[in-house]
Amino acid sequence: MKNEDIKIIVVPTDFSETAEVALAHAVKLAKLYGSELHLVHVLEAYTANVNIPEFKEVDAVIVNLFEKVEQKLRAFGDNLAHQNGLKVVVHAATGSIKAKVINYAKKVGAGLIVTGTHGASGFREFFMGSNSYRIVSEAPCPVISVNSKNSNPDYSKIVLPIDSSPHRAKRWCMR
Repeated sequence: MKNEDIKIIVVPTDFSETAEVALAHAVKLAKLYGSELHLVHVLEAYTANVNIPEFKEVDAVIVNLFEKVEQKLRAFGDNLAHQNGLKVVVHAATGSIKAKVINYAKKVGAGLIVTGTHGASGFREFFMGSNSYRIVSEAPCPVISVNSKNSNPDYSKIVLPIDSSPHRAKRWCMR
């Protein structure tokens, strides 16, 4: 990747430990490439259109929750910008994490996405698959996925797995 390819780095965050580790990697890369950081938080929304007056209170709670998340994200982004001398843009959304992150990356012309390997847990992760895996699979740009154990953003040694079997080679050539 060339410096001009990575003007914008998108970092999905759920404020978890793994997201913080991914953010540390993204900050290092943003400083190295002179990139903007775009923090994206997606509040997964589960809604049902029911015309029952008692459910109007639920809508108000969801709106209030979204506003609180947006405030936290803005404060977090401002602090990050101030501490690191970077331009930080924040974006909060509701819906599918994978879809919102990928669509946002396309919209802003991201050159890189840096994401934690997992944030969700339990049965949902097992049955639905990892958001990180889905982002890697469908992203419009390169993706670096970081696990929580890799808290030192050191890129002095990089392992590139290569599978040259005919099946894999054919799949890569078709892209």
